[in-house]
Formats: sequence, structure tokens, C-alpha cells
Amino acid sequence: DAEEARARAALGTGASPRAPLERQDPGDKTDVADREIGQRQADVMREHYRVELE
Repeated sequence: DAEEARARAALGTGASPRAPLERQDPGDKTDVADREIGQRQADVMREHYRVELE
């Protein structure tokens, strides 16, 4: 118990003034991937129309 008390004192109470870490929503990565795919498709279509106009 004394050793545990020393360890707790060294680590603090655990009640940190910092904000809790935000957990990343797994959907965030999917949203980013969807946006990247949409952007790539738009880029391909722009290039296609650019070539047709030349």
C-alpha cells in the first residue's frame, strides 16, 4: 500500500487539467477517402473536357 501510494503521488491523481483525448471517429477516415475519390473523379472529368475543347 505504501508503494502504491508513492506511485500514485508520483503519477498524480489522474485528474489532469488537460482535456481528455478526443477519440477519432472511424467514419472520419471514410469521409476523407470519399472526398479524395470525389476530387480525383472531378479532376479526371475536367481533364477530359479540357482535351475535348482543344
